[in-house]
Amino acid sequence: MTGWIIFLGIFAVLLFLLLCRIRVEFSYSETFQLEIRYLFLRFPLLPGKQKGLGKASPKPGKSGRKKRKNSSQTEKKTAGRRIEKTVDVAFDEFMEKISNIMSILRSILYGVDLLLRHITIDRVHLNLRVGGEDPAQAGISYGKTCILVYTGLAALQNYLKIKVEELNLVPEMMEEVFSVKASLRVCIPVYVALWAAAGALWKLLVRMVKMQMAAAKDESRQTEGV
Repeated sequence: MTGWIIFLGIFAVLLFLLLCRIRVEFSYSETFQLEIRYLFLRFPLLPGKQKGLGKASPKPGKSGRKKRKNSSQTEKKTAGRRIEKTVDVAFDEFMEKISNIMSILRSILYGVDLLLRHITIDRVHLNLRVGGEDPAQAGISYGKTCILVYTGLAALQNYLKIKVEELNLVPEMMEEVFSVKASLRVCIPVYVALWAAAGALWKLLVRMVKMQMAAAKDESRQTEGV
């Protein structure tokens, strides 16, 4: 009896964790901020840590500059010769990589399509201030911005679940300005993310196996011909 209780408890915890949502919060007001949340865990991605600048190196003298110029010219010549020799090989390798990347993208797009059908975008706040030097220019800029914002939002709402809480477009008649303040939250259920990743990985493995089988068939045909 206790074993069944432990099993049901573990199953309930796993089910709860799978039904919870991963929340990606994005905001922009002079700087970008991106944060991923899951339950009580928080993973800030933006803004990142800024690296310190190194110390400035002393400027070389005239003799050092001449030596560097001569060495740079010889290095350029040798590099040019190496590039000419490896162009054909690099082109063939590049085409093979492109074909492999395209097959990988097809597999990944399957998972992306599955995610897009279950994604919810809520807490959308958008504040825009648009202006021009005179009322005529301000009206033209404001009209173009309204067309872009409302048309783009309507197009996205045909494919995604978007809940807009605040949408303000403020015209400034006597000031040339364009300022944006935006924030939103993307919610993805954990089981959907795992299912999409598993489906994309499965398709990718199937493609790789098919490619290996085709390569093995080509090698066997070549050996038989010889």
